[in-house]
Amino acid sequence: MGQKGVSVSIERRLAAVLKSCIYVLGSLNLEGDERKVRDLLEGLQDKFLILVLGEFNSGKSTFVNAFLGEKLLATSILPETAAISVVRYGSERKVEIIYKDLSRYEISGETEMELIKKGVGEIDRVEFWYPLRRLETFFLVDTPGLNSIFRDHEQTTGEFLHRADMIVWIFDALKVGKLREKSYLEHTRGYAAKMIGVVNKIDLVDDKEICLLDQLLVSHFKGFFSKIFYMSSLKGCESGKNVGRENDYREKYGLRQFEEFLFEQVIPARKCLKSKATLSGLNQVLGQTFVSLDNGERDLIEKENIIQEITERLEEIKKFVTGRCYGLISETMKVFVENSKKACTSFLVNEISMSEAFCHWYKRLGMAERFERNVIGDELVKSLLMTLARNIEDIVAMGWRGRIEANDTRNCVHIWTSSPVLGNEIEAVANGLYHRVAEITWPLLYLGIVISLILLALPIHTMAALLPMSAIVFGVTLGRQYMVIKRKRLVKESLRSIDEYCRNMSEKAREAVININEKVFCQAQDKAICDILGYKLSYGEVKERLVSIRKGREELKKRLNEAKELEKDLMSGLGATLPEAG
Repeated sequence: MGQKGVSVSIERRLAAVLKSCIYVLGSLNLEGDERKVRDLLEGLQDKFLILVLGEFNSGKSTFVNAFLGEKLLATSILPETAAISVVRYGSERKVEIIYKDLSRYEISGETEMELIKKGVGEIDRVEFWYPLRRLETFFLVDTPGLNSIFRDHEQTTGEFLHRADMIVWIFDALKVGKLREKSYLEHTRGYAAKMIGVVNKIDLVDDKEICLLDQLLVSHFKGFFSKIFYMSSLKGCESGKNVGRENDYREKYGLRQFEEFLFEQVIPARKCLKSKATLSGLNQVLGQTFVSLDNGERDLIEKENIIQEITERLEEIKKFVTGRCYGLISETMKVFVENSKKACTSFLVNEISMSEAFCHWYKRLGMAERFERNVIGDELVKSLLMTLARNIEDIVAMGWRGRIEANDTRNCVHIWTSSPVLGNEIEAVANGLYHRVAEITWPLLYLGIVISLILLALPIHTMAALLPMSAIVFGVTLGRQYMVIKRKRLVKESLRSIDEYCRNMSEKAREAVININEKVFCQAQDKAICDILGYKLSYGEVKERLVSIRKGREELKKRLNEAKELEKDLMSGLGATLPEAG
């Protein structure tokens, strides 16, 4: 497969890796890194991009003007280039401001150029369209000066760095070798496929000092540059005023050597270099992403520990308050059960009797109403639960004092339970019991009455009259004994029902305690977390974010490994064809 075929294959695989990285970065809400990788994907299909870098007043804009042969970009003792300037081929000259929201505005005249300086915060770049044939294969990008008095300029340059395919670093011949300059180069060298050094303002240096300058660059910046050129951009730019001497000036002041290197070695291999630069840019962006993810993970772990510590302390309070409330419920219900059982036993003994059995034939029992009013009923239970709820609220408010607002527990305890139906059940049982007693007693009474009437009509001995009376007494005694037996069973069953109903009320009261305590716990937790962190953050959210970060990191590592394999394939398949200048 030829160079072109290999390049196309690498580009397709690289595009797939970039798209996958964009998806992962988007899921992690890393908008800045996602935008940079998206820029890499878009740039992969775009022209070769040459980025001009250097410190403030090193002559970057002058170098671009010299290369173009015309003073297209503004130059000054002040850092004029307030925004990224992209010089590109166009059939006619024009200047457009591209804002960060991707809107465009075409400008003209020096007064409107002030928009670039004033609105740099909203500007993504300024594009200069210029009818120069040599720009058909690449973009030339001028950047704000590094280490200038305007720190926003430095940030603007840093945000564009990942788009570079080749970097041209401009040195000031009078200031070469500064430590700050080397630190910038250390940072930028990993982005582009090639880095070229240009020592500018060489016309201000004596010929005998150029050799020393070269030795300094070789020793101080070894391994940084594929090629270093010495030139005077200002002189080269001035040559444009004298067309007859232009070639001599460009030759004398180093521009011709740079152009030959660019068009004979770099531009023919631009596709391969762009793929290599894109891989380098991806490696740098993901390297920064991993740093951000590591920092984010450490920050979340720290927050997790804080939340866990807060939660453990509040859990102790919740446990204490819950115990106090459960104790209150147990004591209250114990007293209520004992009183209800005593009242129930006394009520049934008094209510279920032979006299009531005889009377129930001609009057309504009304036992249910009396039972609910005197033993256990809707009004008694409501009063009990209201008192219990107020006492629970007092315990919760006291236990969480200082952690929540004073009124956060008021009217918050709701103990939901159905009204008791024991009165109706007892009345139904009593009514059935009375019918059964009647079935047992009344036949004997009727028999005694009939026999008595017969004996009175016949002249029989007086002692015989005792027989019907005995039948009547036997019937009443038998009915009463049956009633006593059934009443004891009813008392036992009623007391068991009271126990069961009160246990149910206790469970409902405990559920209400759990609900109010959990609600107050969450409020206290949110308040404590806000007091420490300054915003609400739950333990679950921290866990979800940590899982997301760790999963995203693993996915990005896989993509990065794929990118490294691509780089190996690119270098092994095209290493012989990629030009490497000495």
